[in-house]
Amino acid sequence: MKADVQTAELQAFVAVVSTASFSRAAEQLGMSQPTISLRVKNLEDRLGVRLLDRQNGVVPTVVGRGLYYRARKIVDGLKEFGVAASQARQLELGQLRFGFSTPHIAMTALKTFTERYPRMMIVL
Repeated sequence: MKADVQTAELQAFVAVVSTASFSRAAEQLGMSQPTISLRVKNLEDRLGVRLLDRQNGVVPTVVGRGLYYRARKIVDGLKEFGVAASQARQLELGQLRFGFSTPHIAMTALKTFTERYPRMMIVL
């Protein structure tokens, strides 16, 4: 078993289980159905286990069901990570640390900054 599971493979697996369809998963992720199928197959090959039963529709195997919940947590965590990074980039989240020698000028600047970026933490 290779330990280097790819994020794209986990996303494909989670989407297939969530939608119970390779086609709907592909649509949800904006990819082709063969790409989704290949990613899930690659994940199964890396793990050395069968994750999906493809005989009667698309349903997770017993192992697949257990791993789905873990994979979903990872995928959701990656989405949250991306949102937090975007917020930090746009100064919607984070911390600003600075010093000043003229309080009256600094207070005016701080007031303007905190009105514009209310979720930023200010450390003086």
